[in-house]
Amino acid sequence: GIPESLGLRRTYWQILLGYLPSDTLAWDKEREAKRSLYMQWKKDLIVDPHSGLVEEDDHPLNTDHSSKWHEFFADGEIMEEIDKDVQRTLPDLHFFCGGCDQPNTMSEHYHALRRILFIFAKLNPGIKYIQGMNELLAHLYYVFMTDGPPGYRPAVEDVEADSFFCFTNLMA
Repeated sequence: GIPESLGLRRTYWQILLGYLPSDTLAWDKEREAKRSLYMQWKKDLIVDPHSGLVEEDDHPLNTDHSSKWHEFFADGEIMEEIDKDVQRTLPDLHFFCGGCDQPNTMSEHYHALRRILFIFAKLNPGIKYIQGMNELLAHLYYVFMTDGPPGYRPAVEDVEADSFFCFTNLMA
């Protein structure tokens, strides 16, 4: 097996899943480009009509397909399906459930899984979300978040982006 706590498992998985190129000198540039792309998709695909970026004549009852409110409610159906499964993801693992002892609360890690699966569904309308995807993604995310030397604390945003691209390649 791969030695524990050196960050090798994370790196090997990223190479084997086609996220990192074989040229180690290109890793930082590749990560930066993909993380930037993922952040842009988060900004573009997760619609929040409360953000103030909605046209003045747009309102929650607008049925026009170009309406941000219409898109928000349509996305809500996908998000509801994803939420059901994400909240049941590895419930015995404190990593995911820490702080989830209150009803209707989700950890930052559950929120990251939720966003990844939602963006995947939006970018892949033929597939969308299928039950069980959360279980595959959770293992990638957990390893990328925890595999490293003592004191290793990566940014959730970076791990979220890395997990998204590895998950996408896994699903391809």
